[in-house]
Amino acid sequence: MADAATTTYGFIKVEVGASENTWGGKLNNNFDDIDDCFDGTTVIKPSLQQNEWQVAGTKIRLTGEQLNNAYHRANILAAVALSSGVPTGGIIERTSGSLGEAVRFADGTQMVFRTVTPSAQSRDDVIGGMYRTPAITYGFHRAFNAGTDVFPFVACEPFTFGLSVGVTASVTEWTVRFARPLDWSGTLTVPTLRLGAIGRWD
Repeated sequence: MADAATTTYGFIKVEVGASENTWGGKLNNNFDDIDDCFDGTTVIKPSLQQNEWQVAGTKIRLTGEQLNNAYHRANILAAVALSSGVPTGGIIERTSGSLGEAVRFADGTQMVFRTVTPSAQSRDDVIGGMYRTPAITYGFHRAFNAGTDVFPFVACEPFTFGLSVGVTASVTEWTVRFARPLDWSGTLTVPTLRLGAIGRWD
């Protein structure tokens, strides 16, 4: 029979009893082709079996699907998602817009942030000896899951001695009031607020 070639990489299968003056060249070509498989010149296509291949003596126990879904630099920062409590998207998702920014994590945790500069405030009422401004609401960039607890926090810039800031939160917005023990006439200049909240998005 005439020379043949292997199915996958086309190595020459020298005809038995023939190629008297050419078999050496054909064999050398095969060795070159094999070398190309090891140095990356030729892309190899092995069919690896779970638990049957190793790296430095350690068996790889993941299935092909698990390897494809493994986290790496290209998919750590991506839209997060959960299915029955199991992450199916990225690990961290960060978005921003006119209402601030939000960070979502694969475990269902969400944090939102927003910087606001309220206008000067009038006096609304007196509670426990503290003179308060009307309530001001600021929406979140992304809402929290309905029915879950949301924990707000706030920082003032600059700090104003004698001025207190109270903040509460629903799943969609902050509610802010300023208060101080001394009354004021007209309007009260209030500081810039760095608002934040933490809760769950799932």
